[in-house]
Amino acid sequence: MLFCGLRNREKRGVRRLQKGKSVERGNESHNPASVDVRDEYEDFEDHERNRLLRRKSADFEWAREDQLSVILEILEESSRKVNTPNWEKDENVLGWDRVVTPRASPRIPPLKGTRLVDRDSRILPIPEHYAVNMSDRRTPESPRPIQTPPRDLESISRIDASLVFEHFTTNDAWELGSALRNRLLTFPIPVVINISLANQNQTLFHTCTHPGVMPDNDSWVSRKRKTVLRWGCSTWYMHCKFGGDEVAFREKYGLGNSAGDYAIHGGGVPIRVTGVEGVVAVVVVSGLKQDEDHGVIVEVIRELYY
Repeated sequence: MLFCGLRNREKRGVRRLQKGKSVERGNESHNPASVDVRDEYEDFEDHERNRLLRRKSADFEWAREDQLSVILEILEESSRKVNTPNWEKDENVLGWDRVVTPRASPRIPPLKGTRLVDRDSRILPIPEHYAVNMSDRRTPESPRPIQTPPRDLESISRIDASLVFEHFTTNDAWELGSALRNRLLTFPIPVVINISLANQNQTLFHTCTHPGVMPDNDSWVSRKRKTVLRWGCSTWYMHCKFGGDEVAFREKYGLGNSAGDYAIHGGGVPIRVTGVEGVVAVVVVSGLKQDEDHGVIVEVIRELYY
């Protein structure tokens, strides 16, 4: 009885429950704060974890993880070497000491001449009508030429008499002057254009085409205008009448010292209006050759009004 009592004796305040029940442990004083309640499932997880760690395959899994880490390190190092820029590589790896032999350039066979090229290389004659049309083609360096006016007095007089307007106002003067300027802008030479009425020297239009105009151009404008107003014809007509001889011109009209106030150079054209006697206005161009000064005025007036 004594041995049985010793064997079955348990500590006071300790009760153990088996088969998934909770275990309550306490001391002799049975302090409720010291009670530890644990679930049997947590004990089972600890037991399984310890069992897995004690098995033989656990060492194999740790060794396998070490091998995988080593393989990953090797792959990472090899990829780093492949992606290394050329300027970061070692000189020995680049092989700076190696002698580079230049490769021979590819051999290109010579081109053979064709009959078509030989045929086109010949200079063929240009038909006459094509040559006339091509003469009108121009560039800013070669403006469209001005047609040379006739020199016989009858033709010049007939042309002067045909330049008759139905009306001539400030708007007409502006339109005519602007057209003359656009026509002469292609010429690199500075040119003065002046349009004025016959009464009291009233200016309706005055401009210059390019920089470089001299005060002498205005003097020529004034002298040509006076010639048109006094004799009622173009200055080109007076030039062809005297052949450009200013002495003969002076003696013919007894101008004496005042001959210098007039000019018998082309570039002054009278403007007449239907139903009005005499010259109404004068158009003067100065800066080109005298035949061009006269020819451009007649050309632009015909293009605008005829």
